[in-house]
Amino acid sequence: MTILLTILKITGILLLSLLGFLLFLLAAALLLSVFKAKLTLLYQEEKFCFRFRYLFFSLGKKQARKNKPQTPKTDPEKKTNKPEKKEEEKEQNEPEEKSFFEKTVDGLTFFDYLAILKLIFRKAVSKIKIDEFFADVRIGGDAYDIAMEYGKINSALYPLLGLLYHTGVLKQAEINIVPDFLRQKTSYNARVSFSIRPVHLLVCAAAIVSYILRNRKKEQ
Repeated sequence: MTILLTILKITGILLLSLLGFLLFLLAAALLLSVFKAKLTLLYQEEKFCFRFRYLFFSLGKKQARKNKPQTPKTDPEKKTNKPEKKEEEKEQNEPEEKSFFEKTVDGLTFFDYLAILKLIFRKAVSKIKIDEFFADVRIGGDAYDIAMEYGKINSALYPLLGLLYHTGVLKQAEINIVPDFLRQKTSYNARVSFSIRPVHLLVCAAAIVSYILRNRKKEQ
């Protein structure tokens, strides 16, 4: 009887562990496939910053800040020890070990890199959406330069945004291009927000790894 109870306990623990693992996989799949990761690029007054956000995790700055120049600290009491010649000769004679990335891509041809790039564009890049595009351009200078720059910016920007909007990549855009005859220099302020579901990145990584493994098997 005790043996039967022990077997039932072990079976129950295994079933609960399996159920918990399946629930964890289901929750992870829902998080990676439903919620999007968002990357925002901001350019303001010749300063650039970024912000990455996924669920409750965020990285980067909301506003661009100018970095203060840092002066290198000098320590006069610090002594520089010259390396010995024997140690340098030993380091030169020892062969350098290849990194994991070098071992992974070793043997790949030009066509293999093209195939990997095709996988990246098809599995990941094509899934990226532009949630928001904001541009505020104040064109300065003399009248001739303002007219020429105004035409160049409009002819380059609007066809590209029209193509992105027509293909469904761009969701929202706000553009302000204002000639300012009182300004001597043109100022640019822009904000772009990209989003992608992390599951697409995992699928892309799995496709690349699968391609490299299949390539290794063919070589063997």
